[in-house]
Amino acid sequence: MLSIIKNFSILFFFTIYFFLYFHIEANNTFKIEDSFIFRNLSQDIRLSFEDKEKKPFSIEPESFFQSGSDFPPGLKSDKGSIFKKLIDNPCWIQFSFIENRKNLSPLYLELGWSAIDKIEVYYRNKEGTFIKKESGDLFPFYQREIPEPGFIFRIPSYKQKKQDVLLRIQSKGSVPISLKLYNHATFTELKSQKTLMHGIFYGTLLAMFLYNCFIYIRLQDKAYLYYNLYVFSILFTTLILDGYSYKYFWPTKPSLQNNTLLFFINLSLSFASLFCISFLNLSNLYTKAYTFLKAYTFFSFIFAVISLFTYKFYFTILIFFSIFIFLILLSFAIYQKFRYKKEPNKKFFALAWIFYSIGIVLFISWHLGLVPDYTIFSHGLHLGAVLETLLLGFALADKIDLILKEKKVAQIEALENLQRIQILKAEVTQQLEEKVEQRTRLIKIQQLELEKQIDLAQRIHNTLLPKKIPETNHFELFHNFRPMMKLGGDFLDFRYNRLRQKLNLFICDVCGHGIGAAFLAVMVKMTLDADESKEENPAKILKDLHEHLDANLAGNFITAMACHIDLRRGRLQLASAGHPPAILFQSGEEYQLIKPKGKLITSGITPNCENSKIKLTDNSLLLLYTDGLVEVRNKQDELFSETNLANLVAGNLDKSLPEISELIMEELESFCPGSLSSPEDDISYILFRYKK
Repeated sequence: MLSIIKNFSILFFFTIYFFLYFHIEANNTFKIEDSFIFRNLSQDIRLSFEDKEKKPFSIEPESFFQSGSDFPPGLKSDKGSIFKKLIDNPCWIQFSFIENRKNLSPLYLELGWSAIDKIEVYYRNKEGTFIKKESGDLFPFYQREIPEPGFIFRIPSYKQKKQDVLLRIQSKGSVPISLKLYNHATFTELKSQKTLMHGIFYGTLLAMFLYNCFIYIRLQDKAYLYYNLYVFSILFTTLILDGYSYKYFWPTKPSLQNNTLLFFINLSLSFASLFCISFLNLSNLYTKAYTFLKAYTFFSFIFAVISLFTYKFYFTILIFFSIFIFLILLSFAIYQKFRYKKEPNKKFFALAWIFYSIGIVLFISWHLGLVPDYTIFSHGLHLGAVLETLLLGFALADKIDLILKEKKVAQIEALENLQRIQILKAEVTQQLEEKVEQRTRLIKIQQLELEKQIDLAQRIHNTLLPKKIPETNHFELFHNFRPMMKLGGDFLDFRYNRLRQKLNLFICDVCGHGIGAAFLAVMVKMTLDADESKEENPAKILKDLHEHLDANLAGNFITAMACHIDLRRGRLQLASAGHPPAILFQSGEEYQLIKPKGKLITSGITPNCENSKIKLTDNSLLLLYTDGLVEVRNKQDELFSETNLANLVAGNLDKSLPEISELIMEELESFCPGSLSSPEDDISYILFRYKK
């Protein structure tokens, strides 16, 4: 790879030296005979440039063709400097010919560069007076004498007469001096040939672009995306260079012709860098080249944006220098890629850039006047671009073929691994089935044992609940308990002292369900049974309950409500530890929601409960309940709520307590079907009716 680059560099500099050494002064007058077909005017023209220091000035065309070698005032000679194309001054070109043909036909003068701002052409008519024609990118396309992408002028000739032709060329950037003179038949034939060749060139680029667009849509590979964007930018670059963009895309906007050329050149360099990074996988294999090309991509995008607003000569030189920097970086990246890993598709990739580099060097050398005005040089960019596009397409196709082969090998290996896995899976499955069967038998045994223990716990838990309701004329009492599971966390109790006519009610809700909650409920029962001395002070009962259970709560909590009723005096005391409010119904009054001050019972927090005292009247009804009763939700996500419960009871105070309880259950099932058969929480409540 390095030897190819080295040999190409030696050949390139030898070519420059050759044309520097053998540059010949022009001969300005030639004859046109009957055998004339076309003539390259490179050696027949005389060049001069306007002197910036002597502006403004006016020059008559006649002054160029006076005898002698002196130039008109305000002009300076260019005696053979091959770098004359780089001077950013208006350029004057003169040549003369003598018409010796018998059959006269129009002659066509063609300028080989289509990006010229302004062209003035002077030639003599029959009377010998100079006629002036104007054209260029500063004029709308429709004003051109011959509507072709390039600049072509019809030059009349007169038998046995000398025709003097003078051109003034002015442009912002450098202009290669390429002039050709054709007879009518040759011009028509070359026009058809050029149209055909350009059609093949652009058709090839467009076909590769569309084909690889379909492949990108299918594969979603970034390399194809960058390749398509690169081909698109190259396509537009050559369209601008050949003048087709001005003819078909913006014929009335001359300012776009120059700026868009530099824009698409920089854009193509940016996408070329991204394509190389993706195709060669430089981010993983060679980070230095990846970093350099990434930075180059960034600056190319910056130059592309700048070029839309300015077209300066030094900026053009900077872009040419940037192209060579890109080729050097790319050559280094390709060399490193081949050095670390040789793959067939990289050969196409390397050849593509070698051919394109040769085409760029030939084109720039022609543009700078370093080589003769031959088609191989003036169209070097086209030739390099189409070869590069095809070879890069082959490289991508070869890469996909390599990926498919690797994928096929991977599939075969995966199939073999899958077969081994299936065999291993069958063995493991058999072992697991045996273990599962053993484990299932063990689980069934344990489940039966656990169900026995749960049944035993349930029976024990049920023994904690009141069994018999005392018969007395002073009150009625009814309670209901429906656990969510076999074991619940709700607990209720009452104690009746017939001798002293005192009644204590207690209800609580232990957080959670199942065995743990039921265990805490047992501890609550044991604590209440252990201390009966404070039954007349509900707040003290709850405080002592917290003290006894504090060490065993382990993050759990209990809500509770304790009541003491003096049946002789009709006095009610209530204390609450974060429990839902009690509901009191008295004759002739609205129901009351009674919620004394107090926090729930949990570890490390004192409940600070306070007693609330209320005077009872005859047939007063008190309802204590847990949150599982009022927090039932229906399909509309509505709560059953204390309000619905209170209104239901308030409308049926004349009924017995069992009937009221049955109405509560019916209303609950109607509100949320299935809430009784599959409750989401334990449901407990106590109904108490006072009688004097």
